[in-house]
Amino acid sequence: SGNVTESLVFVKVTEIEGGRMIEDSSFVGTIQPSETKDAQTPLTINTDSTLKDSDFVIIRADIKSNSGSYPLYVEIPVVAPKIGVDTVSWNDPSGNGMIDPGETADLYITLKNEGRMDFPSGTLTVVSGMTGVQVLNQEVPFPSVHVGSSSSNSDPIVVYLAPDFTPGRMVPFEVYLRGGSLESHITLHLNLGESTVDVPTGPDDYGYWAYDTKDTLFEKAPQFNWVELDPELGGNGVYLTKGDDSLFTFTLPFTFGFYDEDVETVTVSTNGWISFSKTMQFSPRNWPIPSPFGPPNLVAVFWDELVDTVGAVYGMYDEQNHRYIIEWSRAQNKYNDSLETSELILFDPQYWTTPSGDGEMLLQYKTVNDVDEKHYFSTVGIENFDHSMGLGYVYGKFYPTTAETLRDDLALLFTTVPPDTYLVNKSEAPMVSLNRDQVKVAPSPFLNQLRLSLRLTQTEKIGISLYDVTGRCIFKALKGPFMRGSYEVELNEVVNLKLSSGVYFLKVESSGNSWLFKLVKGGN
Repeated sequence: SGNVTESLVFVKVTEIEGGRMIEDSSFVGTIQPSETKDAQTPLTINTDSTLKDSDFVIIRADIKSNSGSYPLYVEIPVVAPKIGVDTVSWNDPSGNGMIDPGETADLYITLKNEGRMDFPSGTLTVVSGMTGVQVLNQEVPFPSVHVGSSSSNSDPIVVYLAPDFTPGRMVPFEVYLRGGSLESHITLHLNLGESTVDVPTGPDDYGYWAYDTKDTLFEKAPQFNWVELDPELGGNGVYLTKGDDSLFTFTLPFTFGFYDEDVETVTVSTNGWISFSKTMQFSPRNWPIPSPFGPPNLVAVFWDELVDTVGAVYGMYDEQNHRYIIEWSRAQNKYNDSLETSELILFDPQYWTTPSGDGEMLLQYKTVNDVDEKHYFSTVGIENFDHSMGLGYVYGKFYPTTAETLRDDLALLFTTVPPDTYLVNKSEAPMVSLNRDQVKVAPSPFLNQLRLSLRLTQTEKIGISLYDVTGRCIFKALKGPFMRGSYEVELNEVVNLKLSSGVYFLKVESSGNSWLFKLVKGGN
């Protein structure tokens, strides 16, 4: 498009994502100003068989001529099938429409095609991602899946579930559909067996389980055994804090393991929670778990809007039993001044060992009223540093079917010890392509500039979402795709929103993970 004639023009592809080159170079010849000219031979690409509709093949090339070398970046949209799971059904001996421990049952999977190309007939392969779950015939024929339609396997996938498998556990299955030169892969998560209140709750994505006093069939089921700390009630605890939205930060006498991190710092809040981080968030408003909001590294014992005017928060190191205890004694629920008394016991993982090395947490409830209908009652659960993983036990009086209702004399143990010997096959787990140290957002506070820094090991599309402190999503966008490499992305759309000064949360998502960044918008 310039004013100079380019001669001896030559195109050479240097990098490709989403395929491989059959012919990677071509001679163009002389190009006059404002002239469009085809290469003498086409560049030929063999695309990856697993590409989905609207994915991109990304090409980097060098264009060389008598006047120099120029980089070329091209995104080619793909027209292909896009296969997803429509429905799953079981034909089982007991006739209850699910597979139960000790049963062999037939699995039927209905797949839908939301792409712009038919998927030809071929085979369906299903691989179990957990020990104790056997797929007896992994491959069956599968019909073609036309655009906008669904198809199912007529020959069953036969699955056997071990007799001592804990009912209700979520099991990953790797599903592969192959037809002609095409292939589609889906990770399917299914709860196997019927969940009841007599089995533990969980696991979360890390592997935490919650056992309550009703899970008596399992060794880890806790018994309620209250340890009184309040000196006014005969306890030997040390005063930590009291009042309204009060915080107290201290160092544990031992190193505690939490979501694969070694932690020693504890911030305790009068609002019924602790954080294994130093934080100034008093967070009276409780949220579901996991959630982008609330403090990081959270243990919500009885998270609600509480105030201590009658009682207080006490702590005690029980060195003889290798544990640290925190009690919220006679906390008043702001809704109507009803009393809530609970405690948290942290067990030293060097003495009370677990397979993962993480510490166990016992939550005990002496007095429960849970009356705050104005703010969704209470929250109980745990959550990691960046809010990407967590195990919620209750929020707003909504319980999983496996959870016992909060009540007086209830004990609840969070641990990474599973209820049976069956483990997820880690080799089947999806690869996380982007770690937290590869994504950064700065500066904070920000005013006229906000930058997202990325170091990518493979091609990624990056999603960003901005939330205010109430949880309202203000802005969402999808960036990329970005090829492997380092990038500095200016978030001008966020800067130009004319935000009021204050606290915001930016969620960054890739294909393998998500992170939450707290941002402060400075004054204009």
